[in-house]
Amino acid sequence: MIYRYDGTFPGFLCAVYEAYHDGTSGVEGICAGPGPAALFSRETAVQTREDRAGRVAAAFYRDCGRAASQWLYRAFLAEEPDRENFLFTYMRQGFRLKRALYAHRTERWAWTVFQWAQKTGAEAGKLLGLIRFSELEEGLLYAEISPTHDVLPLLTSHFRRRLAAEPWAIHDVRRKRAAFWDTKTMLFADVPEQADTIRWSGKEQAMRRMWRTYYRRIAIADRQNPALRRSFMPEKYWHHLPEMDRRP
Repeated sequence: MIYRYDGTFPGFLCAVYEAYHDGTSGVEGICAGPGPAALFSRETAVQTREDRAGRVAAAFYRDCGRAASQWLYRAFLAEEPDRENFLFTYMRQGFRLKRALYAHRTERWAWTVFQWAQKTGAEAGKLLGLIRFSELEEGLLYAEISPTHDVLPLLTSHFRRRLAAEPWAIHDVRRKRAAFWDTKTMLFADVPEQADTIRWSGKEQAMRRMWRTYYRRIAIADRQNPALRRSFMPEKYWHHLPEMDRRP
């Protein structure tokens, strides 16, 4: 049986729920979204239900602990090819081994998941220090990101604490998704199109001009070290920095 789910983490957990309900020996694969029909396999579309996802997550946390659950979630966010089948194996072994799972971290099914989780966590950590909020015309603090991994869910809890009294949005332009905080509620929403023209507030425009001028005029050309700069701030993040932005 091939289980097709909606691509979300709760949807994946619901696929795991269905697989255990039907019998794990018959699982041929778990896949996100629609795909070509299998010639010799049966398929089922998994309905995402928060109660079922919660039951699976709670059971895995109870049996394997916080660290193993965190690796599972962060590895899912890494968006690696064939992630579902690696993660399903990881969960099956976790339910079997329980807390002894940690003693098997060097095995391929566990080490792969751990490495994916490490990459996702490392990128989220970098972005926490690189995200720059700018004030829009309506007063909303806005930041754009284009991460390699789907780290947006890992960033929101930090800024929810740091900017609790300010409305803000972080826009993952690569995945066309954004997180909105209105000082009371966190909302995730799809953003199909990126605005061609972003309207900054007057104060923000002045600040960005000053920052770009400072960046161009104060820097000492003879002391520039691009390699060192890239080691602290990967080049793939530069175009979201105010000093690199060419928008007025």
